[in-house]
Amino acid sequence: MTGSETHQCPTCETVLRPTTLFCPRCGTPIMPTVSNALQLSITQILESMKPGQAEVMRRCAIPRWFDEEILAVLREREDGNNAKILQQVIEYSFVRQVGDGRYAYIDDVRQYLLEDWRLRPDDLHPIQQRLYRYFERRMGSTMADNRATWLREIVTYDLLLASTTSVKHQKQDDNNPWLLTQAVVAARVERALLRFRNLFEGAFTAHRMAEAEAILLAAEEQSNILAPLVRDWLLYYRGKMNFAMVRLDEAISCFEILLKRDDLDSELQVLVAISLGDVQVEAGKWSASILSYQKALATPKIEPAQQAEAHLGIADAYNEIAISSGGWHQPQIQKYPIARAFAKLFQSIAIIPMFILVSILRRLGAAVPKPVILLRYQNWLLARIFRASRDQTMAAYTIFRQQNDQVNMIRCEMRLIDIDVLFGSVDEAIALAQQSLARPGCEEPYRKARVQVTFARALIAKQDYAQAIEVVNQALTVFRAVDDGRWESRALTTLGRALQESGQAEAALAAYKEGLTRARGIGSVLSRERILYELRSWRRSELSYPSEIGEILRDEPTQRFVARFPRFLLPYLQVGQTLLIPLILVFAAIVAPTLQAQTIIQSSSNLVLPAPDVYVFPWYRLIIAPLTMLVLTGIGYSVLGLIVLWRMPMNQLRNNQPIVHIITPNELIHQDQYGQESHRIKWKDVTEIITADRRVWKRPLMVFSRSFVRSTMQPLLRIDGITGWYNTLLYLIDKRASEAGATIRYLSADISLLRSVWGSVIGVGTVLLILLITSVNGWIPNIAEFLPATFYSVLQLLAFSGILLIGPTIFWTVIRPLRLDNEFALDERLPALAATIGLIVMVLFIITDGSIVRVPIFSVSLFIAGVYVFSEGIYQLGVRRGRDRRWRAGVTIVGFGLLLAAMLIVRETVWREFYHARSYAYTVQGNEAAAADDRLREAAQTTAMFERPMVLEEAVLASQNSDWEEASQQYTAIVNSRQYDARLQALAYHNWALTELARCKANPCSEAEWARIAQFESESITLIDIAIEQHQANPEERTVLLEAQGSAYIEVGQIPEAIQKLTQALASTREPKVQQRIEGLLDSLQR
Repeated sequence: MTGSETHQCPTCETVLRPTTLFCPRCGTPIMPTVSNALQLSITQILESMKPGQAEVMRRCAIPRWFDEEILAVLREREDGNNAKILQQVIEYSFVRQVGDGRYAYIDDVRQYLLEDWRLRPDDLHPIQQRLYRYFERRMGSTMADNRATWLREIVTYDLLLASTTSVKHQKQDDNNPWLLTQAVVAARVERALLRFRNLFEGAFTAHRMAEAEAILLAAEEQSNILAPLVRDWLLYYRGKMNFAMVRLDEAISCFEILLKRDDLDSELQVLVAISLGDVQVEAGKWSASILSYQKALATPKIEPAQQAEAHLGIADAYNEIAISSGGWHQPQIQKYPIARAFAKLFQSIAIIPMFILVSILRRLGAAVPKPVILLRYQNWLLARIFRASRDQTMAAYTIFRQQNDQVNMIRCEMRLIDIDVLFGSVDEAIALAQQSLARPGCEEPYRKARVQVTFARALIAKQDYAQAIEVVNQALTVFRAVDDGRWESRALTTLGRALQESGQAEAALAAYKEGLTRARGIGSVLSRERILYELRSWRRSELSYPSEIGEILRDEPTQRFVARFPRFLLPYLQVGQTLLIPLILVFAAIVAPTLQAQTIIQSSSNLVLPAPDVYVFPWYRLIIAPLTMLVLTGIGYSVLGLIVLWRMPMNQLRNNQPIVHIITPNELIHQDQYGQESHRIKWKDVTEIITADRRVWKRPLMVFSRSFVRSTMQPLLRIDGITGWYNTLLYLIDKRASEAGATIRYLSADISLLRSVWGSVIGVGTVLLILLITSVNGWIPNIAEFLPATFYSVLQLLAFSGILLIGPTIFWTVIRPLRLDNEFALDERLPALAATIGLIVMVLFIITDGSIVRVPIFSVSLFIAGVYVFSEGIYQLGVRRGRDRRWRAGVTIVGFGLLLAAMLIVRETVWREFYHARSYAYTVQGNEAAAADDRLREAAQTTAMFERPMVLEEAVLASQNSDWEEASQQYTAIVNSRQYDARLQALAYHNWALTELARCKANPCSEAEWARIAQFESESITLIDIAIEQHQANPEERTVLLEAQGSAYIEVGQIPEAIQKLTQALASTREPKVQQRIEGLLDSLQR
């Protein structure tokens, strides 16, 4: 094979590229091979020459190039024949001209001849020494413009000679007196290496990449005879060059080879770990990069400057996580002006608590984003990451400032400027940028250009677009001159943003396209993604944008989509958003309703008892309860956001980076939370796309939505809705798979809450609840007057139970997610969390004696919902843990048993509420007898939960059942207890008297018993006067009380007083049936 073909590593047999100098797997130095035909040809040429001529030809292979003077050094004589010999040498076809009077062998020939020299190190070493002295002499005598060439040769030979001395030392007897000591040899290697490092890093830092590459190639040329320490440093610098040329995989390979060494130099170990972190940041492996930087910081002998570099690297990793996750969340601009105005109004109100807290913190000097940024929870984690990036940058900045390292202080200030712009501290950012431009060291054009781009971003935030455009154009000239594609594309991104904001849409689009082409050309992922982000944001934030943006985003070959949050945070976000609205409704149900004052109704047996009470909802409570909850929620929301901003530990993020999906022309790549590739799906292998989005109307809710991609060769791929630009990603997957000829089956498990049957149920439930509330509040005519009492009671139970709202909510938040979780084997925490919430509701129902909220039937609904959620969660948890069919069947039976038991527990309560509601309807309709009958049916129901005090009704029930002894005991308990008011005791005395009267009519009574009846009526008369005075009863209740008092006067024989009370009762009522009954009674008395 020839030297331009692939070959294998002699150690591990890895297939290598022709230009590979180190095996990427084992690190073995590799020299290019030469074909047998070429070896034979060169051997024949040398054998045909005289021995002296052949030796000269061999020696010409030692330097990379030669001229007449170097030929004299190789021949070791100045006899006037050097020009003639040079002319003879250059006539051979394997000699090429590399400059004015300079020549070199072609690579294969030179490598073949050098292999022979390496077998004779004792002969090679003196020649290298002479060449070293020659180059050193030439550098001292030449012009400054040409010294770089000679210095490169000197440094290279310095490394060779130092390494050769080390090799020779290992082969000689230690008793040889002329041999250098190990310490002297090591010092010489260190000195040569330091000289080489200064030369290479000077060119590399100034971004003279061609010069840096030439220096490195010169040193790598004879790497197999270099000292191990030198080879390690050359491999490290080769990794740096690969990173600079955006060969990320090769750069990572170089660094990982070095980090596997147990004997790696401590300084080099730190630098390699930092450089590996830099490459991993570019490659999107942020968690791995942070671990690399932390490994560098954990090295015992780390220098302060290296420590600062590691801190700055961590800052860059954090920054790239935040930027790649999509930057600050931008809500979709509303299409209609009314919607935009409403959104702006809502934002203005909701921002108040956050505005107050952030203003206080900013006055105290804290670095926090603007309130409008923190208003959206999607930005909390990003703000925390940016703060962590700022903290790490400040740590590096402090070290550089202590060392008075002006150049690296500028690097830190550039990062701080960007963060200040993101946080809205624009004036501070501009002042810091001007300070950086004035620092010593910023005069160098390349460094100044980088600062200018950062300065321009601050100017854009200040809306000084003209100056920003001018500054960026100056920087672009420099980047193009040094051919720095990374910073050129960044400058074009900034230029495009400035032009866009200034209204120059066509020019902005041209700048973005040019930057995208440049980023694509050099393979820079970060530069490409920054431009794509700007284009997507442009399209999202403006109603009128260039249509070409859609074409660019659609046709860009490779795109990266990053989740806005690490996946481990998703369940917490789902719970937080799921519980917010139910908590507000439950709080309103606890605070808003209040019992309306009871009236009094009269049964068919003339016994009186309280009418059924009804919960009314005063307008101020309906407003104050949700408003109070919203205010408390807003304050808690703001405090929680600031806690996340300050106190959220970053350890989880370091080990759980956001999920990454990469779209390429040929495949879909998925990187997991560790930054490792877990899926690689060819477009033609896609077989099914499943969407499980949850929407309120049309737009997917990012926290609750997800999709799945099934393929023939890979496991099921899950795409969460928290992925940045989620809809765009799904569109591109579908488009590219279809274009590749894949046969795709589409399955939709989407739910649109308001555009579904469940949405209709919620709508009906909401309308019905509003109708009932306004009806019982008296804001509209009471619908109980117009509907059949039974039908009205059913409507009231449906409305106040909230079942029409709870049912869809459970389906939305529990049933559907758990079934998706079961079908696609997702997070096990979801069913466990559902079961826990259900258990909490059940326990609360028991602890509160069925009174979770004020409205009994609503408590019943919450209890049933809790039991169902608990049983469903337990079942799904068992399914996820792979239980057998028998166990699942058992859990199912237990679940149904729990649900049946819960229904049996609340069955009597439901009937009580039904009779209560129907009694209310009868009362409103004026049918007091029917109302009283239902009140007594209500009292007859026995229930273990939510016992409403109905002592008088139970006594009346005993009276009607002719259970005289039980009735007497209950009446006695009422009249002798201080916990009952005068009205209830008055009614009890009156009913007791009527009961005793009925008993005496059924069974003869003694005179003492008749006297006691009269005494009861007297007590009733007195207490009724007190009740009327104390309670200021409403007219209808006053009527019943006066009528009862009149009846009591009749029983005690005081007819005039009875007529007076009945006349007052007649004047108090407007109910026709009541008026007719009282008039009949008055007529009978007057006759």
